[in-house]
Amino acid sequence: MTIEVIAAISALMSLVVTFLALSTIKKASTIVKYLDRAVQELRDELVKVSESATGTLKITNLELDKLDDLIDTTMSATEVLNTTSKGALRTINAPIRRIRAISVGSKAAVSVFRRKRER
Repeated sequence: MTIEVIAAISALMSLVVTFLALSTIKKASTIVKYLDRAVQELRDELVKVSESATGTLKITNLELDKLDDLIDTTMSATEVLNTTSKGALRTINAPIRRIRAISVGSKAAVSVFRRKRER
């Protein structure tokens, strides 16, 4: 082979390699555009999900605050009910204790009175 043929083959190969490189660069550019678009779509979706999660957290916090208030109210009502039941128990038990004391005292007095009569 002559130098001219080798030079022509080298030039042809350089031309083919250049076309292949340009084609590869063009395809890589297309892939980069698709990847860029995908990243942008993912970013947009993440923003939407983040905003939704923030809204859900706000609602959850409001509901937890309401639940906290409800628990406080229930505890207060329980304390009032406990105090009321103790008062009611004292109110009911005091007369019963007095009646029982009178009854026991009366029985003892009757018993003493009978013993004195029998003598």
